[in-house]
Amino acid sequence: MDKLILRFLPEADLEELMYIETLTAEMDDEELENFLIRYRSRRRKQEMVVILCALGFVGFSGLHRIFLNQIFMGVIYFFTAGFCFIGTIVDLINHRQLIREYNRRVAIELLDDHYEYYS
Repeated sequence: MDKLILRFLPEADLEELMYIETLTAEMDDEELENFLIRYRSRRRKQEMVVILCALGFVGFSGLHRIFLNQIFMGVIYFFTAGFCFIGTIVDLINHRQLIREYNRRVAIELLDDHYEYYS
C-alpha cells in the first residue's frame, strides 16, 4: 500500500484504498499527491451520509441522496417520506454501497481530468 495514499486517506477502508491504488498505479508522486488532494475534497464520508439518512425519520427524507448527487431520487424521497420510510431504512442499511459508488465515480472523473491535463 502506498504510504502517500494512507497519509491522505487515513479514514478510508481497505477496499477504497486498494481501488485508489489500482487507479493511480501509473502516477508519479507529484501527480498522485495532486490527485489525492482533489479526491479527498470531493469524496463523501459515511458518517455524514448516515446522519443525513437518519434525518429522514424526522421529516427530512432524501438529504442523503442529494448529498450523494442523486438529486432526482432525493426529491422523490422528500415528497414520499422516503417511500414511507422503507427506502430510508434500506439506504441506512446499504449506506456503504451508496458511498462506495459515489466515491468511485468521483475517482474516475478525477482520473479522466488528470489524463486530459497531462496529455
